[in-house]
Amino acid sequence: MKLLFLFLLMMHVLHVYSQIYKTTILKTPIFKLFNFHKLILVENSREQYLIDFAPVIDITKPGNMIKLISNQNVEGKIYVYKYDSVDEHNYRKSIKQINDKINDEIVSDIVRDFSTSFNFYSNNCCHFCSYCEESIDKINNMAPSNLLCEES
Repeated sequence: MKLLFLFLLMMHVLHVYSQIYKTTILKTPIFKLFNFHKLILVENSREQYLIDFAPVIDITKPGNMIKLISNQNVEGKIYVYKYDSVDEHNYRKSIKQINDKINDEIVSDIVRDFSTSFNFYSNNCCHFCSYCEESIDKINNMAPSNLLCEES
């Protein structure tokens, strides 16, 4: 009986720690000149997602760029790319599949809860990456405490 209990406890520990997520911020160029745009790579033991938040409008058009610079809110969209493997230095060639449906519930919740109203100064790709990192940190910090509560 004790052996079975230890086995089940060990399986639970492995399951909890397999859910820990790692995040990496990737910088990409805007207009092929400035590395200001940021994407976030979120990975766990099963899957990897590259998540991008950007305005839907074409920012190469002067009128649209003026909207952004003049602090107007424009429609934004969160793009989720699922990877089999990621080369952080050349991630564009690593894309295997683009998913509208995210298989990971935690990543799906994080993406769903962020406002998609894009503002160049107050709700942009940098804010999105910070939001994702903070959300993932909270989730990762909860995993060991959940385990301790269940052991006692």
